[in-house]
Amino acid sequence: MTKHKKFIFIFFFGIQTLAFSQSNESTSFKSSTDELLTIRSVSVLSFTDNLQGIYARPLESHLTELLGKNHLWDLLPVHMEGPLWTPEELQEDVEKTKSRAASLSADAFFVSRISKGPQGVDMILSLFLKQDGQLLLSESFKDESQFEI
Repeated sequence: MTKHKKFIFIFFFGIQTLAFSQSNESTSFKSSTDELLTIRSVSVLSFTDNLQGIYARPLESHLTELLGKNHLWDLLPVHMEGPLWTPEELQEDVEKTKSRAASLSADAFFVSRISKGPQGVDMILSLFLKQDGQLLLSESFKDESQFEI
């Protein structure tokens, strides 16, 4: 074999070996923000309303059922005692949110407030991150004169 053929053979063999060894290494970069926003599991805290649970219980059950069927997140049960806080109260006080989340094993949790008044039904559904206690998502609707469960 000539020198050039040996060189080409060794060169391509070396490239293949190098490519194979690098493909087995984890070279992905994961920032702290990526880690914070990676949600693998969620919990649903007890919903609150101003009608002794008439709206809160069925809506909480419905969300729990939807999340239980969702293949993207694991739904983890909540076993907690203490006061029920609204999304607004948790958003205003990060330390309160962190203390509420401390006993959860989920990465994030849902909390909601529903209130019925003369203008209709108002609802806020929020998703908080456990790690930093910050609000990630919030959705609300107001002044719905027709509301059925």
